[in-house]
Amino acid sequence: MILAYFDCFSGASGDMLLSSLLDAGLALHDLEADLALLRIEGYQLSAEKLTRQGLNGTLLQVVVEPGERPARTLPAIERFLADSDLPAVIQERSLSVFRRLAQAEATVHGTTVDRIHFHELGAVDS
Repeated sequence: MILAYFDCFSGASGDMLLSSLLDAGLALHDLEADLALLRIEGYQLSAEKLTRQGLNGTLLQVVVEPGERPARTLPAIERFLADSDLPAVIQERSLSVFRRLAQAEATVHGTTVDRIHFHELGAVDS
């Protein structure tokens, strides 16, 4: 088993995490092939190697085409993942993450999980 530990002392966005995986050896075309299993359209990935303040890294950008993007609720994300071509274990792990996020959002906003709308977390680049 390969284990990756992320020390996100000041947070991390999805594109930052994916960039670090590219730097660790994940091929961009493999990432694109895996993401195609989600059957999402309307985005492109771009990656470039950069050096900033003496540090090398990859900048991955998710470029979303203009257009209407629906707000996603937990049930919508559950349906979306169930309709994907992702392996069952990946679907379950992804659902687990979104369910925990929904519970955290519900707690912070003093509401219930069924009333949570994922704003940035429900966007195509998530």
